[in-house]
Amino acid sequence: MSNSVALKTLVANWLTDVQRRGADLYAENRGNGVLYLSFQGKDQLRYSVQIDFDVHEITVQINRPGWNSVKREAFVLNAESLRLLAKRMCPVQEGQAVVPVYRTTLDSLSRVPTIATGL
Repeated sequence: MSNSVALKTLVANWLTDVQRRGADLYAENRGNGVLYLSFQGKDQLRYSVQIDFDVHEITVQINRPGWNSVKREAFVLNAESLRLLAKRMCPVQEGQAVVPVYRTTLDSLSRVPTIATGL
């Protein structure tokens, strides 16, 4: 498996992990070896993530409604950096995930976040 394919697989698994943790992905764009993602994490923090597969770098911009500035950070693209970013965006206890569960109520179909263990 080439390094590029391994990194793309790593990022795809990270994306699944972040969504299981409860981050809402609301935009995704690709172009010239770069993946652009926008999330809303816990506490209304918004994360703009740029993953450059050619340079092996992750650039993150963090903002929140009401903030007057944007926090910018850069990381090396590797498993540890992705794991730490996922924990920062949506912290949950080890072995748990927040997953959407659809339940039928008498008056409507509602989406209820549920904590799942053993995942």
